[in-house]
Amino acid sequence: MRWGETCPSLSAKAQALLFYLASTQRACSREALTGLLWSDSPEDKARLSLRVALNALRQRLPDYLIATRQTIAFNPERPHVLDTRLFAAALHSELIRCSLHELKEALALYRGDFLQDFHVKGAPLFEEWVVLERERLRLQALNTMQQLTAHYLEAGQYEPGITLARRALTIDPWREETHRQLITLLAQSGQRNEALRQYETCRRILLEELGVMPAPETQALCDQIRAGAGIIQTDSPDPTRSTAPPHNLPAVTTPFVGRETELTRLAALVAGDDCRLITLIGPGGVGKSRLALEFGWRCLNQAVPWVNDGIFFVSLANVESGEFISTALLNALGVAPIRRDPQRQLLHYLRNRQLVLILDNFEQHVASAAWLIDILHAAPQVRLIITSREALQVSEEWLFEVGGLTLPLEAESAETCDAVQLFARRAKRVNLAFSLEDELASVIQICRLVDGLPLAIELAASRVRVLSCAALAQAIRHNLDVLVTTYQDVPLRQRSLRATFEQSWRLLNVHEQQVFGRLAVFCGGFQVEAAEQVAGASAVTLATLMDKSLVRRDVAGRFALHDLLRQYAGEKLRESGAKPRAHAVHLAHFLALAQQADRHLIGPEQARYLTVLEVEHDNLRAALHWAFESEQLERAVELCAALARFWLLHNHLTEGSYWLERAWQSSAPVPASVRAKVLAGAGRLSVAMKECERATTLAHQALVIQRELGDKAGSAASLTTLGLVAAMQGNLEQAGLFYEESLALGREVNDEWGIAAALNNLGVIARKQGHYPQACAWFEESLVIRQKLGDQHGVALSLLNLGNIARHQNDDARAQSCYEQSLGLFREVGDKSGIASSLNNLGTVARVQGNFARALALHTESLVLRQTIDDRMGTASALNQIGYVALAQGAGVRAARAFLDSLRVAQELNDQYGLALNLNGLAASVELLGQPARAAQLQGLAQVFFEIAGRPLEPDVSILMEPYLTAMRLQLGETAFEAALNAGRTLSIEQVVADVESSDRSGWHLAFAHGIMPT
Repeated sequence: MRWGETCPSLSAKAQALLFYLASTQRACSREALTGLLWSDSPEDKARLSLRVALNALRQRLPDYLIATRQTIAFNPERPHVLDTRLFAAALHSELIRCSLHELKEALALYRGDFLQDFHVKGAPLFEEWVVLERERLRLQALNTMQQLTAHYLEAGQYEPGITLARRALTIDPWREETHRQLITLLAQSGQRNEALRQYETCRRILLEELGVMPAPETQALCDQIRAGAGIIQTDSPDPTRSTAPPHNLPAVTTPFVGRETELTRLAALVAGDDCRLITLIGPGGVGKSRLALEFGWRCLNQAVPWVNDGIFFVSLANVESGEFISTALLNALGVAPIRRDPQRQLLHYLRNRQLVLILDNFEQHVASAAWLIDILHAAPQVRLIITSREALQVSEEWLFEVGGLTLPLEAESAETCDAVQLFARRAKRVNLAFSLEDELASVIQICRLVDGLPLAIELAASRVRVLSCAALAQAIRHNLDVLVTTYQDVPLRQRSLRATFEQSWRLLNVHEQQVFGRLAVFCGGFQVEAAEQVAGASAVTLATLMDKSLVRRDVAGRFALHDLLRQYAGEKLRESGAKPRAHAVHLAHFLALAQQADRHLIGPEQARYLTVLEVEHDNLRAALHWAFESEQLERAVELCAALARFWLLHNHLTEGSYWLERAWQSSAPVPASVRAKVLAGAGRLSVAMKECERATTLAHQALVIQRELGDKAGSAASLTTLGLVAAMQGNLEQAGLFYEESLALGREVNDEWGIAAALNNLGVIARKQGHYPQACAWFEESLVIRQKLGDQHGVALSLLNLGNIARHQNDDARAQSCYEQSLGLFREVGDKSGIASSLNNLGTVARVQGNFARALALHTESLVLRQTIDDRMGTASALNQIGYVALAQGAGVRAARAFLDSLRVAQELNDQYGLALNLNGLAASVELLGQPARAAQLQGLAQVFFEIAGRPLEPDVSILMEPYLTAMRLQLGETAFEAALNAGRTLSIEQVVADVESSDRSGWHLAFAHGIMPT
């Protein structure tokens, strides 16, 4: 196969397929090849056409193609000659160290443009590939000719040099370096007049076509010839000229802050041969222009190779139309535009130059972006860096998203983060008294409010002359117009954030403006489906708004507006008069979502819907807020009823109670069943918050309505709530009666979810009473039902309880297995309280097994999680278990402090059993510290609270305590031990806590040695 030769017996596209595979020498997917050659055909037809072409090639050239179901490749093992490969091989490393023979050999292979007479209709991507290959090979050939001509000139072989230079000029008549070589060869060979005529030809072509005069070195060469100088200078550089590349980069007057990661990434992209058009895309004020300028200056200072011929900055902010961009570029390059065809003039000027063009503010000219590809094709060594609020949507474009400056993750590292540094520097310029140390907390708040947007940070910092940072943060939340400056040297479009946003707004069409305004009703982001239903935003419109940097998308595929843009969009929505309608549609959408989710929260899709509701929680809050504020009370109550179970399972207890209270106190005309559901939900959350009296009142109110309605399943749930309250108050017998009634009602109506809950709760009562076989039977029956329903949260609870039974029966292996399974399920459904319980119980198993390091780690993780969700009872439990780990390690002081912390919480909650457990632990700690009499007193008080709670000490703790009780008896004697126990039974818990705290502050050993504990 020879360069330019075709195979007439094959169709054009079959030949194109062969040429492409042979030239690229790589396996290509069938999908890529159909796109390359049949992009204008339907997918099925394109695949069929590819098979037909492949069969034709196989018949004409057997075994030359390797085809699989996925890919097709040229077989390099078959005999073939590919002159493009020979050409590249002859030149090996880009003309470096090529011999005269190699240069001649390479040029002998170049007989014209690549596939110059070969065209394929309906294959624009193939044609584009041919053009790029043609330009690449042409440039290599011209560079080869230039190097070989230099060889001839140096060797005094003028005639072959003249012939070769003329050949090069027929290919590229605007290549000034070749003109200089030809002028020199003519002059050196004695053809002085011909050399001067060649100079005139060069001058005329450059002036007419490019609008420029010959370079100084070309003019100097002509002057030497006219003067009759014997030594003719070639292309050696003029030693008087500066070696720095030319540029027109505007000077920057303020230091550049941060962005080191972006600059490194940008440099890596520009250095690549396949990345020559980069669009820095982002919203107005994000710092695209400043980043591009900083990159330009660093390229100059570091003398990178791609700016050998310069780097030029072109602002298009004031260019009225795309047809004037070429003129603006020529002016920036220092070339006088010609009126006839400035675009052609620009392309000719750039052809052989190695430079970077920075085109700023391109968003106004996106419709004219296609001609940038002409620059890339005509000038293979030119790189384009574009700044735009909108993607250009051209095939060669690489998008480089520019976001806000880095924000502080924690206060300790805040002073060094980019956003805070920028604020501090700008604030200091307007107020020398500004102190970052004093204002740090408010500055962090401001930077987070504006999401690190540099323009917003600078505008905010300019206000510290008249506002404190705290006041400024408060103002930004409610008033976009606070972000404004009066600096005269700032462009009008950047003197306020509103002006910046207005510019982006004007670039939208009417439909896009309407959609953008309606998107303001979303809070915390949205999915495509929600945007379409609520705002009328199709996926195409969202993509357009993304391309215009008004909407962003995260890695999970969720869309959102920057908070400040959302504030601006909200103003536009209000001005249009469409705000009430938009919020009403938003409320309807999320009410439907919540009701759909609520139906699935007891089935196999529980985890998925809990995740959906958690992700959409901000939108649900916004919908509730608007519903109550706009007197849409019926829908507000319905939404609260639908969310009650979610709030419980995901530990949003305080927030859920707030909304549910507003709902049941409202006068909304909702069905009695909905009101009962709200009351029942509020009661269940009150139980979780240990608000027994409130829970009882609400559950009774719900139960009255449910019984009137004949709602036995609802009644069973309310009875369960009453049972939980009774159990929490230590009345296990009454709790059992409530659960049994709930179970009976559930069985009447075959409410499997209610039956499983009642069985589980009966098991809990049996366990607390020490009836482990009966408890195990209840839990296992509940587990079977929950597994059948696919109720993952319920299964996790049953497994957790079965693990407790196994632990009480000293079956550590089964206990650990149950806890680990429950932990996995709780993590899946996102129940933090359940996760913490499983971790705490796994820690207990680890302690019993003697793995104290693992036990402490698990209890600590549980403690942190409990504190995160403000679970006071759980916090006390985790602290208590940490105390037992310390006790098992013989660390008396550490154990006493943990028990004391847990005791304080139990005292606040009036948790009798918790008080008993911690007094029990404190007794062991005190004995370990050498005070057996004080320890026995604490043990006596612990017995009182065990009796009040009506629960025995759990077996593993009883085993742990046994040696300490034995030690007390042995050290004191039986009579003194019993006396100390009895004395302890009369102590006040408040006095014990006060004295123990005093002992801790004084030093444990010293305090107990001096008898500070009461006798």
